[in-house]
Amino acid sequence: MKFSEIVFFLLFLPVLLMAQNTGESVYPLRISVSGFEGKQGQLLLAVYNSEHTFLKEPIKGIIKDITAPVMEFTVELPRGTYAVSAYHDLNRNGRLDSRTLYKIPTEPYAFSNHARVRTGPPSFREAMIIVPETDSIALKISYFRIK
Repeated sequence: MKFSEIVFFLLFLPVLLMAQNTGESVYPLRISVSGFEGKQGQLLLAVYNSEHTFLKEPIKGIIKDITAPVMEFTVELPRGTYAVSAYHDLNRNGRLDSRTLYKIPTEPYAFSNHARVRTGPPSFREAMIIVPETDSIALKISYFRIK
């Protein structure tokens, strides 16, 4: 090894070590969302890491135009418990529209772990997934229809 190569290596060794030691390991979570009845509007997807922040403060958010019947994403997450919510923002106003006093959604939605909406949104525990034990999830958008 030449002297200049040794000097270069020694000067940049700390940079290389710091780049490798970023702390917590992250794992990919693949998310597919299906069930769209058209390509108008946007998909808003949010990832939550606690019961206290569920449906209030996501740690990751994605907003994408609907371009295909199945939309696919990958998010990098540290080991832990998470819940994912998504909705099809038909009118692109950035919020899940609802009607009546009971806040029944008028736009399609979905939750991880196939959590169901009954008298309100599911709990964090009902929608919870564990990363890295879970490395992919499939959400199917639900259209609430009054019969």
